[in-house]
Amino acid sequence: MKLLTLVFLVVCTLGGCAEPSYAGREDAAALLPCSGGACEASVPAVDRTRVTSSETDGSQPSSASDAGIGSSEPSNSASDAGSGAQPAASDLLLGRYGVRARTFSNDLPARVFGFQHEELMLAEIRADPADHTLKMTVELCKHSWQLLSADGSTQDAMMLFPQLWPKRTYTVHHENGAFFTTGGSVAVGYDAAPLTDCGGLAKAPRRAEQSWISGPECSCPQTSALPIKPEDCRIVDTDKDGRAGVTVQQTSATGPILGSTRIRDASQLQYGKVQPNGKHTAELLADVDYFVLSCDPAGTPCVNSGYVYCPANLQPVVFEPLSREPARAGWSCPDLVAQYAAGNIFSDDPLKFPAACR
Repeated sequence: MKLLTLVFLVVCTLGGCAEPSYAGREDAAALLPCSGGACEASVPAVDRTRVTSSETDGSQPSSASDAGIGSSEPSNSASDAGSGAQPAASDLLLGRYGVRARTFSNDLPARVFGFQHEELMLAEIRADPADHTLKMTVELCKHSWQLLSADGSTQDAMMLFPQLWPKRTYTVHHENGAFFTTGGSVAVGYDAAPLTDCGGLAKAPRRAEQSWISGPECSCPQTSALPIKPEDCRIVDTDKDGRAGVTVQQTSATGPILGSTRIRDASQLQYGKVQPNGKHTAELLADVDYFVLSCDPAGTPCVNSGYVYCPANLQPVVFEPLSREPARAGWSCPDLVAQYAAGNIFSDDPLKFPAACR
């Protein structure tokens, strides 16, 4: 099958986060529901406006009370220091982790295709003394997925060089054993900042790294819309393999297909639950705009279609503590991937498309 159909243009407003309602969940009142009005869960106890600026532009809340339903500063009160006191949630969150996220998406109207994704990441949560919040830095180690066709066949795909993606930094807000994130939006395969060398022109000299452009010039953006052509001046070679954007490899009956892609990812964790053993859990509110710019071998058509993610409660995220075990504390991305493949980290539950999202 010489058709790259691994792409899905996803924003929550397309309907992927519209259900189910979280009204009635025992923990709902202490947790942040979907942001920006995209997922209208009925949780009246939470004022969503308190984190609007963090979610939209990455800025930090102006005070501890604005940093998401309570202070993120580790407690050091006398009552907490007493004998037998339980560790504060902030103390339980601090450390280094392996993180596995599983997400699912499909063609919502037709229910023809399904995608099941798995990401492995290294994460470190630390206290930021500058603003008394918790910050989580995340490094992507592996991103692979399967395309599920209507006839029951599957195709595998993976990012070839995920370790070269930029690291992401989130603010972690927590209270009463619950947590969620804001910030952390990342642009991969393109420059998010406006270009300064176009000067309102239609063309500009291409940069040396843009070797995929045959001529001496690249195309200047005329709008603020994200780039959709490899000749766009904003496209960069994030994974340094000589191809536009970042490279995806897909299996096919005739051999591997390579896709040059650009990605904007503003996904967040919500309904996180702090666990004393460090095996925290959360749900992923996916907000991804993914576009294939070109495909190889030459002549292979690229298809970019509108797909939506399944509801966030079907997108599990699990944490595995590393810093509490010295042998794991120094793990690199290759270590994490190898240990997961050997079954030594995370649960062994199979990756399976949720029936509730069909």
